[in-house]
Amino acid sequence: MPRPRRDPPMLPLRPGTTPPRDGTPGPRTADVVADAVRRGILSGELAPGAPLREEELSATYGVSRHTARTALATLTAERLVTAEPYRGVR
Repeated sequence: MPRPRRDPPMLPLRPGTTPPRDGTPGPRTADVVADAVRRGILSGELAPGAPLREEELSATYGVSRHTARTALATLTAERLVTAEPYRGVR
């Protein structure tokens, strides 16, 4: 049974890239959100120690909180952010 096609991500892809046209799936929406936050961190737009809230990310990027949580988990695994129990992600 073929996999259902995904809707295109709500966020733009990296500059200079185009979505695939051959039926292969594009980037996951959580990866697109993680890329956007990563660019903000590395460019200095997000200050060190600034809190990253799921609610704010989901509202800013138009995604669910689960998708925002997955993006933050990706950035935590890359050690760009730290997650502390009862304190959130920074």
